Amino acid sequence: MQIKTSVVHLKSEVNCQRLIVLFVDKSGQLMIEAMVALSMLTLGMIGIFALLSSSLGFNKISTDEYIASNLAAEGIEIVRNIIDANLMSGSRPWNSNGVSGINEDTEGDYNDTELQPSLNRFIKFDPSLKVYNYDSGEDTIFRRTINITNSSASEIKIKSTVYWKGRNSVPYEIVLEDYLFNWR
Repeated sequence: MQIKTSVVHLKSEVNCQRLIVLFVDKSGQLMIEAMVALSMLTLGMIGIFALLSSSLGFNKISTDEYIASNLAAEGIEIVRNIIDANLMSGSRPWNSNGVSGINEDTEGDYNDTELQPSLNRFIKFDPSLKVYNYDSGEDTIFRRTINITNSSASEIKIKSTVYWKGRNSVPYEIVLEDYLFNWR
């Protein structure tokens, strides 16, 4: 047993000497390995930052689409409110006050009692009231038109379109349509 131990011990001393020779003969290798590791780390970080940047860009597009779809839905609700007010008055036809199917672009606010011809204005956002309107607040990137056409004597088609320009001036639009009937 002692002979085997000394042989193993002798082999390990020889291996240590070989390792020392390997490290001594390779001067500058550590510097090259460090530079390669740093360049790989840098490339990885650039990829992560590119992914993060595109993710933030898609988040902005998604937010704009969400706001635009709600503004388009509000356009249809404005027309419904005007029709409801016409019906409740009892003295006006159901499709009066700008809802007569004139087939031209109009615009209106949540508090309007009739639609006006479109002036292609930007919708404003009032941060104190937290509402979108045409009267007060800061201009947004959104424009809305409401187009009403008569499908028949008792049916109108409402098309609410919201336009905006996104990142790099790319044009976007959301169009919602609804049909309303004179059910009375």
